Amino acid sequence: MHHDKSPFSGKSILHLNRHQTEWKGLMQVLFLMYHYFAAKEIYNAIQVFIAAYVWMTGFGNFSYYYVGKDFSLARFAQMI
Repeated sequence: MHHDKSPFSGKSILHLNRHQTEWKGLMQVLFLMYHYFAAKEIYNAIQVFIAAYVWMTGFGNFSYYYVGKDFSLARFAQMI
């Protein structure tokens, strides 16, 4: 697994590296295609992708707060 350097703490972290963010982008394209083409036959796969997308987003935000200790209102507003 590729380790990214955190720009906010200098620690090596394992969350939201390039491959994970590429997956999130690919999943967004799949969500759009699913809705555009009304592809009901892949509904279950899309639900799994949505769950994975939400988990990766939540894990990335949690990791940022946990490692970076940035609890500012500005960061919270940016996340929301």
